[in-house]
Amino acid sequence: MLGLIEAGMVSDPSEAVFVILGEHHELEPHLDLRDELLRRMLQAAMDDPGPMIPHEEVQAGLQLRSTKPRARPAVWEQKRR
Repeated sequence: MLGLIEAGMVSDPSEAVFVILGEHHELEPHLDLRDELLRRMLQAAMDDPGPMIPHEEVQAGLQLRSTKPRARPAVWEQKRR
């Protein structure tokens, strides 16, 4: 979402969410297309040549994160021009 804002494609987070939900709504009647997009995204992730992280390491990291206090939520402040 931040990428859309930084690229100037949308002006704020609410507009980005609106665009994303609109795309989802447009694909709703095309389950075969949605399934194919998901398959391709998963295949791209599996084909990624980056280092693999063992399951146990991921689980330990998630467990550690869940015990730490959460940061304050981000607040969007639109820049005045």
